[in-house]
Amino acid sequence: MIGQSIENYAIEAVLGHGGMGIVYKALDTSLDRVVALKVMNPGVATNEEFLWRFKSEARVLGRLQHANIVNVYAFRHIDSHLFIVMEYVGGGTLGHLIERQGILQPRQALPIIKQSLHALEVAHEANIIHRDIKPANILLTERGDVKISDFGLAKIQEESSSMMTRVGVTGGTLYYMPPEQSEALSKVDHRGDLYALGMTLYQMLAGRMPFNAGSSAYSIMKAVAEEQIPSPDTFNQHMPPGLVAIVMRAIKKDPDKRYQSARAMREAIEAFETEQRPAPAKTPARPVAIDKTVMFTPADAPKFTPPPPRPMNNARAAAVPELATLPPGRDAAATRPAGGRILLFAVAALAVVIVAFGLFRFMGEDPATQQTGDTTPSSTLADGALAVPDNGTAGAEFEGAASGTPSSTPSQAEPNPGGQAPIERPEQGGNVVYEVTITSTPSGAQVVFDGQRQGTTPLKVPGLSAGTYPVQLRLDGYQNWTGSLKPQEKTTLSAQLRAQLVSTRVVVRPYGSLFVNGDKKLDGDVAAYEDRLPPGRYTMRATNPALGTWEKQVVIRPGDKDLLILFNFEPEYTLTVVSPPVTNAEIFVDGVSREAHTPSTIKLHPGNHTIEVRKEGYRLEGGPRSLTLEGDLKDPLAFTLVEANRE
Repeated sequence: MIGQSIENYAIEAVLGHGGMGIVYKALDTSLDRVVALKVMNPGVATNEEFLWRFKSEARVLGRLQHANIVNVYAFRHIDSHLFIVMEYVGGGTLGHLIERQGILQPRQALPIIKQSLHALEVAHEANIIHRDIKPANILLTERGDVKISDFGLAKIQEESSSMMTRVGVTGGTLYYMPPEQSEALSKVDHRGDLYALGMTLYQMLAGRMPFNAGSSAYSIMKAVAEEQIPSPDTFNQHMPPGLVAIVMRAIKKDPDKRYQSARAMREAIEAFETEQRPAPAKTPARPVAIDKTVMFTPADAPKFTPPPPRPMNNARAAAVPELATLPPGRDAAATRPAGGRILLFAVAALAVVIVAFGLFRFMGEDPATQQTGDTTPSSTLADGALAVPDNGTAGAEFEGAASGTPSSTPSQAEPNPGGQAPIERPEQGGNVVYEVTITSTPSGAQVVFDGQRQGTTPLKVPGLSAGTYPVQLRLDGYQNWTGSLKPQEKTTLSAQLRAQLVSTRVVVRPYGSLFVNGDKKLDGDVAAYEDRLPPGRYTMRATNPALGTWEKQVVIRPGDKDLLILFNFEPEYTLTVVSPPVTNAEIFVDGVSREAHTPSTIKLHPGNHTIEVRKEGYRLEGGPRSLTLEGDLKDPLAFTLVEANRE
């Protein structure tokens, strides 16, 4: 309907959708103001019972005026369209804020809850029960003020169980639904709204809902009605105990044990805030202001008598007799004997000489000796080659294995300028020399040969005499390979490096099943899977019974550390579906109608989806489209419809 008009309302964009209908952003052309237009689904709008109750409630809601409640401007029933004209609130929903921020601090969460309680207090006094309080129905202005929407709509549903199924009192709403609501809507009173708001506060402070129920609505309702709800500080240990108590009372299963009114709950929160507020600091005494100048003549000036000298202890007076009789104002240091000052100067000078000598000795030492304590000089050969005296005899074999020591990338040894003497090795007999080639899979491993870094694989080491040489290969992301080598003529050492296992954590939100290469790793009631996996390519598939399926190809590379792979089904992303030049084609997602028609913008949870459009008398060219949604689609998703009877 984007680009179309209903009466004097020009529809501009989709703000959201639910079981009852779609909310559009529209321009009221008669008043030149932006409004929100909630257009009911055609199936709901044609139900006579719903229509009668809708109009009767409309008169009440029109009189419900409060700063924290979305204003309702008008109700319209034009042809097949039944819609509500409401105040437009442009700051998003509380649900979007929780999604972006996660845990909210009390100083941010409590003002939102208090404003919501003000709105509920007014509604309850007017005998209006919301029955669908949740973060998605708590709107925020650009300044952060609260506007609760959809007042009274849930109350309309109580007469018909079939109506309840149509308007979608399932899914996410179940998380905030009080236990008595799962039995019958007629049993819910205003305390059900307080339960739902308490569960909303729980989510704000804990950053999540208190349970990961199973895969069905029945499991969720059973958990709400029968299981013990964990305290919110289970998930956020920084919550003050007083605030935990407020949340847990609001979500009591027995309505008689909850707060009995919105005002009582609000006053409990205000009392908590007062207790948490630090005591005001004491204000220091203000100096007396002088408001006039007093002039003294010499004759009137007050007489000043200097204080008597400070008494000294007997021991000090005996040691320095002259200090005991110092006149007032004299510095004792001024009377110190000259010999004492000379002695102090000499001691200070001697200390400076000692410190300077120590620094000189320290700066003059060889750095290698400072680090290892070994005064034996070391030598590195030019061009990365290792040469030994030609005094070896033939003998030819090597052996080695990977060690479990984690590898770190060593610094490359700098080739020494030519002319340094080769490493002296104990004489092993004979004058035969050998050339050794060292390779690794993968290549590029640092070679530590006979205790010295010699370059990276593949590497040739010429001029070796007979003997046994220790070899170590190091490559980041792989286990160190350690072995020994006994060279023969044209000896080649080849090492297969083993990759280190990578710590991997896979999270499914809010919950779901997880399959890794076809093997089930999560069964739906646990949100995270942790393992140490070897590098490679993995197919990971997460499924949520309410939100769909999401498959990812994950590549783990050697050297990766602490991987986090997230399947977050909770956001909603936007895509526009068009079918030019044909319009008004019905949009289906995963085989289910979205009650929207092209051209239209819809919102979907992330994951794998199959999208198609249908219109009587037309066929879809190219068939349905499959896509993996991981963000908003900037370009429209275009379909081609051709007349069915066209050749």
